[in-house]
Amino acid sequence: DLLGFDKASKTLDWLLTNSVSAIKELVEMKMNCTTAGPSAEMIRENYYSEMMGVGLNEKRDAFDNSSRE
Repeated sequence: DLLGFDKASKTLDWLLTNSVSAIKELVEMKMNCTTAGPSAEMIRENYYSEMMGVGLNEKRDAFDNSSRE
């Protein structure tokens, strides 16, 4: 209510949208401490894609197409 949203999902959306840069920074710091190299970069990119919802439609389409075969 304080944020002007009437539903929890809108509040969570607002929170994630406004904190995504801080989340990315934390993930970057964690990845740099635990792993290095090309595989770490791939994991990082996948995580960012999942966080931002990028690629979800393509994954869903690929799954749908494979289940029809």
